[in-house]
Amino acid sequence: MYPTGRAGKAAGSPQAKESKKRLKAKVGLAENPQIVEIEVPENEFDAGNGAAMVDTLSAVRADSTGNGGFNLPALADPGSTAGQVDLLFRERAFWLFATGHRLGDMRRLVRQYGRAVDSVFPNGAYFKGGNYGTDVNIPVPFQETNNPNFQGCLNRDP
Repeated sequence: MYPTGRAGKAAGSPQAKESKKRLKAKVGLAENPQIVEIEVPENEFDAGNGAAMVDTLSAVRADSTGNGGFNLPALADPGSTAGQVDLLFRERAFWLFATGHRLGDMRRLVRQYGRAVDSVFPNGAYFKGGNYGTDVNIPVPFQETNNPNFQGCLNRDP
């Protein structure tokens, strides 16, 4: 008989040991192509080296191990700063669409790169009927704003 541990599992039982192993397992925040896609190209762009940014994005696209076995074609340098920003964020949208980074990227396009809200966020008629709303971020639920310990951001600007 094992003494009961956390979550009702006996402390020395095989189930408790397996749970402990899973808790200690290292979990990466992003796979290697995603890390390159997140950090390196934008740093190169911010350093004024748009051509290196395009080369890095093309190298990530050509690496079939991070692309599900596909080799994607190289990208052409748009030549202008605005075109390079468009290219960077378009590629980030494809690579990070399921990781929850898209809304932050869209808000950064407005705040840091001076894009108009209407050119970044969808607007007008929604394809399933009705119109897109005007929110450009996720509202904080009332239960959180009513909490005296809530220290989050209440800024609803894009």
